Amino acid sequence: MLWARLVLPFQLNHVNVYVLDDGDSWVVVDTGVYNQATCDQWEALLSGPLAGRPVSRVIVTHFHPDHIGMAGWLCRRMDASLTMTPCEYKTAERMLQATEGELHGKFRALYGSHGLTSPCLEKVVAVGHEYHSIVSDLPGVVELMSRGDLISIGGRSFRVFTGGGHSPEHGMLYCEADRLLLCADQVLGRISPNIGVLPSEPDADPLGVFLRSLRDLRAEIPDDTLLLPGHDVPFAGLHKRVDELTRHHHDRCAAILTACKQQALSALELVPHVFERKLDLTQIGFALAETVAHINRLVAEGKLTQLERDGLYSYAAEA
Repeated sequence: MLWARLVLPFQLNHVNVYVLDDGDSWVVVDTGVYNQATCDQWEALLSGPLAGRPVSRVIVTHFHPDHIGMAGWLCRRMDASLTMTPCEYKTAERMLQATEGELHGKFRALYGSHGLTSPCLEKVVAVGHEYHSIVSDLPGVVELMSRGDLISIGGRSFRVFTGGGHSPEHGMLYCEADRLLLCADQVLGRISPNIGVLPSEPDADPLGVFLRSLRDLRAEIPDDTLLLPGHDVPFAGLHKRVDELTRHHHDRCAAILTACKQQALSALELVPHVFERKLDLTQIGFALAETVAHINRLVAEGKLTQLERDGLYSYAAEA
């Protein structure tokens, strides 16, 4: 099993991809964003450490551009098959089939209803949502993997696990014999994966889904498993990390509740209570979507009340 780190044009400046020895060929897990720099890196890998054997299969954990971006390019370049969970593939298809104007319109409606106004609104929408330009066209045929499926790669048997919250049906591969979990972004060692609402589901509860997914992983995966994440470095200690992530999100919910006991606030006004650091235009969109996810969890629990006036939402809590 080989580990490569590909450059990303974001503040989070890299993504991990894993290449598994499958005897006469390679199996790739995740691919990086579609741009010239990543194409050059893949060409260097294919002509260097991967030379002499084809890539026969590309497994993509979820639809986000840093994981699926190069999948279509790599499948065509190597005549490889694509494997994904059904919801992740359908979400990627839907994103690619929508026009850029349609995508921007949906994000504009989401952010606008939660307090973001022009000209900042237009800048955030334009900068942060460029799916078409950094994801290559997908193959027309996909092999679907679902929770519980067994995938054999190079003599190892991997069981498919799925999670949610960060993405709809995030795929993971677990080898029980060797205590390996290719977990991509479902669990990260030093940062929390972004848990944000999608504009197509503004009232959804992705944080609730994410916390349940963490509990399931903690119950089913042994603590001594080596986790191979989508960013940063491999790590062990899954149970402790799940507890830390759970506490992190509970603390954010508590901060929102405290602020809303003073006065009704919009999601945009609550962003500084959730993210203390200064945010650039790209980060504001993600931060606002994540703040709404925490708000939706609190509304679902009956701890926050949503108020609406002239198409703008604010939130109040009992003092």
